[in-house]
Amino acid sequence: MLTRSSALSHARSALETAGVEDAWLDAEVLLAHVLRVSRTDLHAQPEAPIPPSQADSFLALVQRRTRREPLAYIVGKREFYGLEFFATPAVLVPRPETESLVEAALEWVGRRLTNPATAQTLRIADVGSGSGCIAITLAKRLPNASVYAVDVSLEALKVAGENCRHHHVEGRVQLLAGHLLQPLPERVDLIVANLPYVSERDLATLQPEIRSYEPSVALTPGPDALALMRQLLCEAPGQLRPGGACLLEFSPPQRSALEAIAQEAFPTGLVRVVKDLAGLDRVLAVAAPG
Repeated sequence: MLTRSSALSHARSALETAGVEDAWLDAEVLLAHVLRVSRTDLHAQPEAPIPPSQADSFLALVQRRTRREPLAYIVGKREFYGLEFFATPAVLVPRPETESLVEAALEWVGRRLTNPATAQTLRIADVGSGSGCIAITLAKRLPNASVYAVDVSLEALKVAGENCRHHHVEGRVQLLAGHLLQPLPERVDLIVANLPYVSERDLATLQPEIRSYEPSVALTPGPDALALMRQLLCEAPGQLRPGGACLLEFSPPQRSALEAIAQEAFPTGLVRVVKDLAGLDRVLAVAAPG
């Protein structure tokens, strides 16, 4: 009979052989998921035997992970900005670098709202919302703001709806189906977007977890990696209130090209770049005049 420690050792070896990064961490997450305990509990009783049915379930999940299926899809959830979100193959797995987009949004709101009472009129659009992790996190942090979560995928919006209910923000996050800014019923103060920005050519160079499992529509806009961000920036001036802003996540090598596109779309706007926690260029911030 497998014990907790022997199960973890077996899983770690199998995952390392398959080329999985953080094999030990993934093994712990999978075993804790099957046993419905915390990772701390695993080490409190390392020699505790695992019932055969749970051992079989664990080994099956490890096998899925050796095929490089994302851990978030296997356990059905992922943490983002300190919150837990449901994740399915219909949505991108929330990533740590995208937390920089949330940080930039909160920083912008903090600078704009010298009077907290004005937060009641704040309107935010999260474009390409996917799981809703950005929209919901902002709604949780800004309890008086209203947020639109826009996505072209109805399946993604279903996941976002589940996450809205899980975090009790369904009354303030409105889910909208459609392309970029077209579904918005009104102008907004802030647009945040993590749009597809990988070219079709570069898609094959990504890790198997990404290229083989995550939805391609959420990864690449086609041959031109900047196509959707270019279109969004062109539409944004007509959808922002005076003094509004647009925040876009991008890949560091795209900085110069994206800055030029933004400056053309906002000739009198202020364009700057925000770095992520790793010190890499990650978020384009465009402040509209007014």
